Amino acid sequence: MTGRRVCARYYRRYDGKVVYVVSLATDADTGEESVIWTTYPLADVPKYYTSSKKSFCALVEVSGEKRVKYKRLMNMKISETAITRSDFAKLKKDLQFLDNALKTVLLEY
Repeated sequence: MTGRRVCARYYRRYDGKVVYVVSLATDADTGEESVIWTTYPLADVPKYYTSSKKSFCALVEVSGEKRVKYKRLMNMKISETAITRSDFAKLKKDLQFLDNALKTVLLEY
């Protein structure tokens, strides 16, 4: 299941929660892929989470039935006020900050 393609878009978790996948990242030491995501709707001060790609793509058992943990939402209807250009600009700025922070940490180790 880890061969599954994960890209930036909306996914619905098995329990109904909607998340937005921002990007994938690769651990420099282990080579393990991680999924970087945030909750939907986007908060004023978003919190970012990571899950291993293996965990993100895993199957879970719900009421005796196996389901994918996260299912890609292909045609999600979003109101105009839900996501704006400034939200994506904020995401980009936050990602640049995280990228710089990661580079700083990696330089120290």
